[in-house]
Order: sequence, then C-alpha cells, then structure tokens
Amino acid sequence: MKVNLALVNNQQNLTRINLPLLLLFMLSLVPIVVEGVSINYIFVLVAALLIYKRKVITIPKINISIGILSFLIIFLISLLYHHEYVTFFWRRFGSFLIFMSIFSFCFIKINDEMIMSFKVALILTSAMYSLISIFAFFDVQLSGHSFEIKNTVGGNRYGFVLLAAFWVLLVDFTKLNMNKILKVLVFILIILGVALTFSRSAIVALFVSGSLYFLHYVLSIRRIYFPKSLILWISLLIVTAFLLLKFAPVTTEYYISTLLNPFFNNSLYESIFISHSSEGIRLVRLNEVLNYVILNPITGSGYLGIWSFSETGSGSTHGQFSDVLLRVGFFGFFVYLYLITIMTNFFWKQEKSFFWAIIVILIYGLFHESFKEPQGAFIFAILLGIYSHYSKKNKFHHA
Repeated sequence: MKVNLALVNNQQNLTRINLPLLLLFMLSLVPIVVEGVSINYIFVLVAALLIYKRKVITIPKINISIGILSFLIIFLISLLYHHEYVTFFWRRFGSFLIFMSIFSFCFIKINDEMIMSFKVALILTSAMYSLISIFAFFDVQLSGHSFEIKNTVGGNRYGFVLLAAFWVLLVDFTKLNMNKILKVLVFILIILGVALTFSRSAIVALFVSGSLYFLHYVLSIRRIYFPKSLILWISLLIVTAFLLLKFAPVTTEYYISTLLNPFFNNSLYESIFISHSSEGIRLVRLNEVLNYVILNPITGSGYLGIWSFSETGSGSTHGQFSDVLLRVGFFGFFVYLYLITIMTNFFWKQEKSFFWAIIVILIYGLFHESFKEPQGAFIFAILLGIYSHYSKKNKFHHA
C-alpha cells in the first residue's frame, strides 16, 4: 500500500499552514554568517520546542537509529584514537553535534501542517533572498560589464536552497493553492536569484537536474506528451534569460566567460591541473582527504575539518561528499550515502517535488558544501524526518 503524504495527490490549501511554524522555518533558512562561519542552527531549537510542546518523542525507524548509533560510535572511537587532538575536544564535540543535527526531526511526528509550512517557507525565503540579491545587484553595480560584482552580490552558500525551492515550486506548481500570476512571478524571481549567485555550480546543477527531469518524461513509455510543468519550465527560463540579457547582461556574460567558453575551448579541463585555480583546488583537497582517510579509515578526522591537517590551511573541502568522507571515514560515509539513498528512493515514489530538490542539492554538492551548511542541514533534517515518520506508517499499513 502506498503512503499518501497528505500534500501529494490533493489540492494543497494555504489555510493549513501553521503561521508560527512557517515563520520559524523561514528563520531557519536565513543564512547568518559571522566571520565566514554559518551559525544559524535555530532549527534544532525548533525541533526541541516541538518535542516540549507535544510532550512526545517519536522513535526513529530502525535503520535511522542504527545510523545515529554508528555516528556516535565513530565519535567515541575518535576520542581515543585521535589522542593527539585532545586539545580540540570541544571543537570536535561541537562539530559532532552539528553533524548530528540532521536527525533533529526524526524524533518528531511529522504532520500535514509541518510539510506544507516547510514547502511554503522554502519558497518564500528563497523569493525574499532573490529579491534582496536583485536590489543589491543594482545598488552596488558600478559597471554593467564588471565581474567584480560577484564578490559583493554572489555567493555559494545559498544557491542550493534556491534550486531546491525552484523544484518544489515547479513540480507542485498546479497543487499549490496560490494565484497563478503570483506563482509565475515567484518562479522567475527564484531563477533570477540563482543567476545572481554568480555560482557556476548552481547553473550546472540547474542544467543537469533539468536535463534529467526532461529525460524522465521523454524516456517514459507511459507518457507520449510534454507535461505542463516541463513546458512551463522551458518557457519561464526563456523569459528569465531575456530579463537577464536586458537588465543584467553582466550575469550572462559572466557565465559565458567563466563556464561555457572554458568548457568548449578545453581550458576548463586544463584548469583542473592548476592547483591554485577554482577547479584545481578541489582536486588538491580531494587528494588530501583520500590520503588522510586511507590512513584513518574507521574514524576519518573524527568530525574535525580539513583545517586540522591540511598544509593549505583551508577550512573547506569544497565538496559535500568529500567533507563527510573526511569527518566520518569510509564506514560513516557509506552510512551517510545509505541514508540519502533510502530517503531519495522514498520521495521518488511518494513526493516528486522533494525528490528533485534532493537531486539538485546532490549535484550541487559535488562542487560545494550543501547539507553541511545550516540551511542545508535543516532541509536534510526535515526531509529525513518525513521519511522516518511516513515510511513507518507505510510499513504499518502493509502489516
């Protein structure tokens, strides 16, 4: 028997939104950075508040519980194994708690209001962020052809959130009980926000996920027509591209100059082997991570960042998967991939909008940290909580 997430097959009614929860979710998605470090983990307090208010703690699914136990064991072993880092105990402990925040909503009974509030919070926060980026773009732009604006307006910390909102809005476009014109405007606004991140990773993730979405329908033997959502996707992309060319040509020039041209003239491939380039530094960090984890396969760094041993002194691996591999070793990495796999498979069957949101974040994570960021951890946490709650209901129904 198939689980029916209350929001999947029915018209979604905005009156079912829990306004206080919506505001808390929006606040959880706000990127707060202090001295280059993201610090907004308010969603953990939101989860604790919900538990306190309901006076009930839900036991996670057994596979998730095993995952929690596995990461706890890795932490405990690392305390004994990495004795040379004893002075970093509190930093290790803090990193461990941050990592484990992805399980925050697995102890809460997820209901219809939470799911709807999360979706709307994701869309509204992304629209607001995009609007702020647009104002900032026109406020600081000194020249219509200056790429220096990237350092002021652009950023890689939020692109994946915008992309997740893009897919939730697109796939649920006809289900969301909102004014159609408003939905179109928000959709365009979010795409503009993605462009104004000046993040090549975001554009690549959007293009690859869009191509997969297109192939999903083209190769499906049960569909011989183009769905409205696909036609909408293409149409609004064309409209957005026109707006960018008309009012913000520096954005298209930037992507053509730094992404398309290098890709076709082979310089993008050549830059991979230049250690100080944007592409090359990722290869350097990946090599550092692999060499370190091979020597410490069980614990990895024990939740410490690459700064703890890298000769480059960097605090970032520039990749979500390499970051997890470093922090928890090979075994923990496979546990992490398992959690992503079962969650993604579940949403493929039950809730396509969340499925495509996960896919685009995973693609983005090949080039930058995503779920590691607080807003990414929040998205991971609530999706994992939905999986834990509703997949248990599925098992119960089968019984």
